[in-house]
Amino acid sequence: MNEWFHCNKCFLVGTNDSQFWFTSCGHIICAECKKNGNLLLGQKGICVVCSKQETSIMMVNKNMKPDLIHLFRPPKDLLIEFTSKIKTTVEFQNAHRQRFFKHIREKHNKAAKIAKAAHVEITKRVEREKNLLAERNQVRMELDSTKYYVRQLEKVLADRDQEIHRLKRKSPSFVKRTSPHLKGRAGYPSLNGNTPLSRVSFFGCTTSTPNDFANIAAGCLDNRRRNNVGGNAGTAGEFDFLSQQRAMEEVVAGGPSFIPNTPALLGLPADTSNDNNDDQTNKDLDEEQPSPDLEANELTLFTDSSPMQFKVPENLPDVPIIAINRYPFFPGFIKKVDLKQNEALMNLIKSKARQKLPYVGLFVKKNPDDKSEAVPSISHLYTVGTFAHIFEMRDHEGRMLEMILNSHRRIRILQPLEPTIDFPKGNGRRKLSGNRKANLKTKKEEIQPEEQPQEQQIDQPPEEKLIIYARTENIVDNVPTQISIEITVKMQAIVSIIREIIRDNNMMAQHVALLLQPEHSIVDNPVYLCDFVGTIAQNAETEELQAVMEEINIMRRLDLALELLEKERARVKMLKSIRESVEKKVQEQNHKYLLNEQLKAIKRELGIEKEDKQAVLERLDERLANLNVPEYAMKVIKEEQTKLSFLDPHSSEFSISRNYLDWLTSIPWGKTSEEVTDVNRAQKILEEDHYGMKDIKERILEFIAVGILKKQTNGKILCFYGPPGVGKTSIAKSIARALNREYYRFSVGGMTDVAEIKGHRRTYIGAMPGKTIQCFKKVQAENPLILIDEIDKIGGAGYHGDPASALLEVLDPEQNSNFLDHFIDVPVDLSKVLFICTANETDRIPGPVKDRMEMIEVSGYVAEEKMEIAKNFLVPKCREKCALTEENLIITNEAINTLIRSYCRESGVRNLEKHLEKIFRKAAFRIVSNEENKNEKIIVDNSNLKEFVGREKFTSERLYDVTPPGVIMGLAWTAMGGSALYIEASLARKLRPWDAHQIVNTNVTTNSPSSPPQGSLEATGHLGDVMKESMRTAYTVAKNVLGRRDPNNEFLEQAHIHVHVPEGAVPKDGPSAGCTITSALLSLATGKPAVQGISMTGEISLTGKVLPVGGIKEKIIAAKRAGVNCVVLPEENKKDYEDLADFIKKDVEIHFVDHYDQVFDLIFPNFVPTTNSS
Repeated sequence: MNEWFHCNKCFLVGTNDSQFWFTSCGHIICAECKKNGNLLLGQKGICVVCSKQETSIMMVNKNMKPDLIHLFRPPKDLLIEFTSKIKTTVEFQNAHRQRFFKHIREKHNKAAKIAKAAHVEITKRVEREKNLLAERNQVRMELDSTKYYVRQLEKVLADRDQEIHRLKRKSPSFVKRTSPHLKGRAGYPSLNGNTPLSRVSFFGCTTSTPNDFANIAAGCLDNRRRNNVGGNAGTAGEFDFLSQQRAMEEVVAGGPSFIPNTPALLGLPADTSNDNNDDQTNKDLDEEQPSPDLEANELTLFTDSSPMQFKVPENLPDVPIIAINRYPFFPGFIKKVDLKQNEALMNLIKSKARQKLPYVGLFVKKNPDDKSEAVPSISHLYTVGTFAHIFEMRDHEGRMLEMILNSHRRIRILQPLEPTIDFPKGNGRRKLSGNRKANLKTKKEEIQPEEQPQEQQIDQPPEEKLIIYARTENIVDNVPTQISIEITVKMQAIVSIIREIIRDNNMMAQHVALLLQPEHSIVDNPVYLCDFVGTIAQNAETEELQAVMEEINIMRRLDLALELLEKERARVKMLKSIRESVEKKVQEQNHKYLLNEQLKAIKRELGIEKEDKQAVLERLDERLANLNVPEYAMKVIKEEQTKLSFLDPHSSEFSISRNYLDWLTSIPWGKTSEEVTDVNRAQKILEEDHYGMKDIKERILEFIAVGILKKQTNGKILCFYGPPGVGKTSIAKSIARALNREYYRFSVGGMTDVAEIKGHRRTYIGAMPGKTIQCFKKVQAENPLILIDEIDKIGGAGYHGDPASALLEVLDPEQNSNFLDHFIDVPVDLSKVLFICTANETDRIPGPVKDRMEMIEVSGYVAEEKMEIAKNFLVPKCREKCALTEENLIITNEAINTLIRSYCRESGVRNLEKHLEKIFRKAAFRIVSNEENKNEKIIVDNSNLKEFVGREKFTSERLYDVTPPGVIMGLAWTAMGGSALYIEASLARKLRPWDAHQIVNTNVTTNSPSSPPQGSLEATGHLGDVMKESMRTAYTVAKNVLGRRDPNNEFLEQAHIHVHVPEGAVPKDGPSAGCTITSALLSLATGKPAVQGISMTGEISLTGKVLPVGGIKEKIIAAKRAGVNCVVLPEENKKDYEDLADFIKKDVEIHFVDHYDQVFDLIFPNFVPTTNSS
């Protein structure tokens, strides 16, 4: 143990036998040195190494404390020992972790299996419920249909029962006559409807429902009643019964002469042919075998085994023509057609149905936008159409004819024909006389029905020359007797493609699958197969479908059918791919959702993650722990938390309550940023960012000084107003940096909604707090600097309230300590906020808002100030933006001065910055594009400045080098700064004594010829109301001054004077041009020009007093820019002039006046009155 160290005093190396001692000051000494130092065990002494007093010693051996013995052991032994311990510890912990992870995996796998089984079960259950729902809907539809049919049958049978009872009461022999006819009739309906009903064939239509049977029977009975015209056949009761009996027999027998008269079928009168005798009828009925009923969906088309067999004439050239849209009607299919417009066509079809020719021809119109049912010319139709049989027809009282058509063959239209329509006579009953009734009661002869009256043939031409009847010819397909291998291959290809389409499109599967079964002949008949392809390819163009319809050559027709199917297959595949991609995305989302829910459940089970509600509440508590929330706000938060704990996380109220709590806890209750207490540092920051702005900087430094003395800072409301581009917005950010406050800006320009300031009510969807609360959430401090920009452009009162009035509560120091936002609904303290507003014109700021702010003017810059700003701020900024250095580009001071005077004359420097950026951009382009000499240094001076910024935009503002009589230069203030304003006065027409009337101030005054003439004044130049009034005042003052200075001069009394202010497109208003207008009028009246190089400003009163005006700095700058060195100002503006910088007052001679007489003496120094009036 003692082998590796030595004595720190004599440097004796230790051995196994040597003894060493360890001092409390950290040294090792041998026994000899211990002895020499008089150090004893258990006592304190002086260390022999460092001479430290109060030193204790201990022997270095294996009995030392564990925390000291390792200091003397060899590092090798320590490394081996601790490595072994670490290895054992790691193995032990790994074994425990493996057991824990195994438990977690088993639990996760178990939960996954349970979730998977639940998912499979849910999927099966959903599919089962879907199938049950479909079956329920189907059963419900069948049940409703059956109920309807039963109700109709019960109604018919009830009517018949009443008729029989009535007949019984009238004729006692009724029972005797009825028993032979009703006895043993197979399929004949009984009165209670228990006997099965026989099927009735009508135009090939098989009816098997009780409703159809009852309606047909009713139609036959009504026909018999209407067509019977009387005779001596028997009594009325006997006639009614026998008519009913024959009608029922015709229904049961299904005779070819039967045409029902019921709205459920055709609604047409029946043909009254002679009936067979009762014996023959009974024989037919006994021999008839009832056939099984077939449902509608069991009817199969185009097969020999079809139950719908009817005989269609092979050649019927003359048929009614129906024009259809878009899709040709291929043979072998059923189509529903409604006729509403053409009454002649409907009458023709009904007439043909009465003639037992229920056939029509259907042709497609060439114009798909034509919605008519008939066309005026054959050229409007495709020549090949379809011959169809009317399967069923309903007549809606002439308003609409509803037909179900069954197509049979293709036909070609040849020529139009003039139709002949049969109109039946009335079928009303004749009233029997008394003798006739007596004869009917006494005679027992069999009643023979009267022959049907002859139908009147009426040629009724249609109102319009439309084709509704035409001659056609059948189209015979060119099919070889022996089907070739090529045809067979093409047919197999068609069938294969159809099967593929069915496989990809479930909607078409049920309709087509039955037709593609091997036992049906459609797959072996190329003609029918092509017709079938034309029917299912309904997405093809009309021309393509019509080409299949018109083609006779079977090979070419099969090729056309294949082309249609290829397009349909491509469309189906595209739809399938889209559907699969959508389904895949939905499945992925469902899978992810399922996995996430499983993961959440596992984490909640393990305690790794908590429920959403609990996590939200804990997060809110964590926020509140770092906030100093007032008691009134904490009470609201706790109540809302309690409410949230009882809500369902998936409910809408939960999200609303959580959002409200998020905003409440996001407000920095009691949190403030530490403000600067060093005035010099704040001043340095303000000077670094902005040049000039002395008033603003002094006000901010005063604000800091007050805070230092008071040891706390309260909020303040300041307003910086001035022309655009002078740095009002940018200096607010510098102030925030100088005060170490958070910065937040929002603009109220054009704002019309109060909710932007005070927030929305929480009851509205998507409600949010106002801008101040949003500011607090972002900056997380109660004492930020909030900049409200463009306050002079705030919107007025409207539908959503007045935002200017809402700002009163924010900017009022007496109210903003308890600001109440509509959304938060809890008072918030805004008294620590420093509000800074910016505006261009103070006149447009609402009065109450302006009264609550401290107004600080930010004047425009003169050329010297712009030069300093450009050199020290703008050029370095542009250089950094464009990544250029002084080695690449230099802009001379002369070039900057030219930019200021000839390109950028506005009060601010925003336009100057744009021109400088333009120079740097063009220079960067030159450097990059010049590959040969990229290191070339570009120098911009007056010689090449136009290459970078173009031609000069401004020249001298002086319109006159030498002002003539009647012209005076004035000075004006605008939102862009100061400018020179010329007033021009000229003689329009000198009035003569005999003028009848004059115009004075735009009013007509009529004078007698002998009355003295009167002068007048006309003003132009887009002037405002204030300036017009100032001009009339100046006109009066000029007359008074001229009357005193030059009594003989009556020019202003007699002349018509026109005063104009140049730049007529620019609106002008204000009273400060009063002195200038008066001087211009006097200069014109005296005929003497004013002293050259002088300009003036000031309002004039009616007595000649010169009143003060604003914008002195801008006006003096404008005078210097125009090259004027003498300016006349009102006496009361002397204090404003003295506040100006020395470089602004330099080289300008100022004359202060308080009455216009002083102005007159300045501009007309050597005035001499005239001797004669002019």
